[in-house]
Amino acid sequence: MVSVETAVFECASCGTCAPSTGIDYDSLGYAVCPECGETESPLIRRRPARGRAVR
Repeated sequence: MVSVETAVFECASCGTCAPSTGIDYDSLGYAVCPECGETESPLIRRRPARGRAVR
């Protein structure tokens, strides 16, 4: 039996997880979250637990 793993998209804004095959992309090719509509880019700033922005 063959097992095929699907890539999963995880939104940094709301935490939604979805199969990457069901994700839409904007005009620049960045993933758009199906739940909150936020665009995920590789340059997104994430906040660690201490509240300081990581660049």
